Amino acid sequence: MSEFFVGQKVVCVNAGDVDGRGGRWLPGEELVEGKTYTILCIREVLGWPAFDLIELKRHPYATEYFGIDVAYAAVRFRPIQSKAISIFRKIARDVTEGKKMEIVA
Repeated sequence: MSEFFVGQKVVCVNAGDVDGRGGRWLPGEELVEGKTYTILCIREVLGWPAFDLIELKRHPYATEYFGIDVAYAAVRFRPIQSKAISIFRKIARDVTEGKKMEIVA
């Protein structure tokens, strides 16, 4: 789950059925494979990591039927990382692992 963070752009890779967790959407909350979304909130739903997305709001019936824990399963998405973010994440990982950094002026 550490590969995802709030505000991150993700791409939908599966808008269909995922391990019996559905893929049927009410009007206005449908995922589209290949489309980019932004993570609004990350939480655990029924033991699975899940997201609320900025671009989609769940239909009132979905929250009435499933409760407030209705969200989109994280396994439906892959992160999109810009090159700049990747570089800073590598630097942070190297520092955490105690690797020495060479500074070139």
